[in-house]
Amino acid sequence: MAPTLERILCVEDEPTIHPVIRLALKRVGNFDVRIYDNGEQALAEAPVFRPDLLVLDVVMPDMDG
Repeated sequence: MAPTLERILCVEDEPTIHPVIRLALKRVGNFDVRIYDNGEQALAEAPVFRPDLLVLDVVMPDMDG
């Protein structure tokens, strides 16, 4: 049996995409979704949030996925 995913941490630098990501993930599983604008924010919050899954933008300024 596969483990249940509950917390998803997403890193996306384009703010207009944030609502789309959140809506899509909520519709398929009603996950607790946290979206950050950059990798530094995500790295700082990940130990506290303890995500089950990371969704990373591959092309971002400074630090990418």
